[in-house]
Amino acid sequence: MNHRTLMRNVIVTALLGVATTAALAQPQPARWSAALRMGSGGSTDHGALEWRRPMDVDMAWGAWRARSSLQLELGRWMPANGPTAQHVGAAWHVRLAPSGMGWRPYVEGAFGVALFDRTRIGGRNIASALQFTEQVGAGVSLGERLRLGWRYTHYSNAGLAMPNDGVDKHNLIVEWSY
Repeated sequence: MNHRTLMRNVIVTALLGVATTAALAQPQPARWSAALRMGSGGSTDHGALEWRRPMDVDMAWGAWRARSSLQLELGRWMPANGPTAQHVGAAWHVRLAPSGMGWRPYVEGAFGVALFDRTRIGGRNIASALQFTEQVGAGVSLGERLRLGWRYTHYSNAGLAMPNDGVDKHNLIVEWSY
């Protein structure tokens, strides 16, 4: 199976997972959300599924509201050269958006940890299975349930092991609250 076919299979599987999860979910006051994240960086394509659970931190400043959530993710890395890699991660995620309904922009950030199943991803040596992640992004909420966005993510072992070839990547995100 070539790289493009593999990437297409990952995308189709992820979309089916998000759609199935959303279709089976029951509405709740504090909504979970599921997201599909696709991107690339460092000669490596990346796909991930995310789940977010709102936390109790919900603050308002005038017309703006900051919401916090626990972000859980499963990811797959498909380098141009070398075997694929997988990771699991958890992060504290904060989104700042204007209050109200309909279309509204947002900015977001997250900090967390990830565990990888290998320490070489393509040509990069991340030296440790334990990685820290910082994320910043922006997007638009299309009503109360659907969000489209972009995110920059950096993975690094924070100097716990050498070499520390961090990985930077850009992602497009589709998120659905249920």
